Amino acid sequence: MDDYYIYRVPELHTGKSRDFVLDIKIPKVAEPLQEGNKIFELARAKAIIQDLTGEDYLFKKELKVEFFNEDEGEKLQDDDKDVLINFYRVKAAGEIAEAKNKAEEGRFRDAEG
Repeated sequence: MDDYYIYRVPELHTGKSRDFVLDIKIPKVAEPLQEGNKIFELARAKAIIQDLTGEDYLFKKELKVEFFNEDEGEKLQDDDKDVLINFYRVKAAGEIAEAKNKAEEGRFRDAEG
């Protein structure tokens, strides 16, 4: 995990929340996964929240995923509707921004496709 991103939220009021979408590409492995070597940490998050008095609060979380070999027959997890909605929202915003940049550069044919 060498890459990191910093995202600052200037104001987050009590009772409000922020959702984040991580688009992680996981390459297929050629060798079967061995027992005891199937859980991987894919991401880490750290939040530092400062209250109105200036006191800092630190929260840390990890995203760990357990992988299975194709022949193990584990039940597939159902898609989470809220996650899919946010995923497609983020993807669409990225595509629109890319098309806008291409159009501004005069690359109209590229922006169409």
